[in-house]
Amino acid sequence: MFFGGPLTGVIFVLAFAPGAHPILPWFALVPLLHSLDRHGANAPWRAAHGAAAGLLLAAGALHWTPGALPAPLDATWRDVVLSAFASLVLLAAPALACALFALAAGPVLRSRAAAVPLAALPALWTAHEALRGLATSAAGRWAAAELSLGYAVPPSAPEAWVATSVGIHGLSFLAALSGAAFALALRPASLARQAIFAGLGCAVPLALHAWGVLELARALP
Repeated sequence: MFFGGPLTGVIFVLAFAPGAHPILPWFALVPLLHSLDRHGANAPWRAAHGAAAGLLLAAGALHWTPGALPAPLDATWRDVVLSAFASLVLLAAPALACALFALAAGPVLRSRAAAVPLAALPALWTAHEALRGLATSAAGRWAAAELSLGYAVPPSAPEAWVATSVGIHGLSFLAALSGAAFALALRPASLARQAIFAGLGCAVPLALHAWGVLELARALP
């Protein structure tokens, strides 16, 4: 899938949009992971797919952040330059982080044991989100928090309430686990093997939905 990285970026942007369908976060990583699987031995292509996903995600969400937009017309040149620099940082941080994730995912996807990518890919994705938070600037903290996969789950969805127990990175891990299972189901294999991975990909959000309903019931008076 040549456009796997950009397609993941587009799905991310749609998932973050107001009124987005709650199913989108569970499939957001599938195109990217499928492309990384196909280019497992080609590091430059993997990095390109990852960077494209992160760049589109940041570009699509850039207008949410006060101060990241272009400076007003009456601003000084210094304000314009600083605003442009902040915008570039906001774009570059997620793109670089996703590229590093894509590079790290290659050896994992080349493993002969299917359980390795199923467990390691969500862990790598969650780690890459957490590493974005190591940036000391406000832009880096925004890229780490507001663009996390867990935040793509709409607050109105019961699944979002699971974050009260596992945290936002825990929710990101579970959403990435579902995406990894769906991506592994696309691999050429027996129908039974594909059905197992597809079933797991469906079971994760369904289980989280039930868990979220319980958490919501406990929170309500």
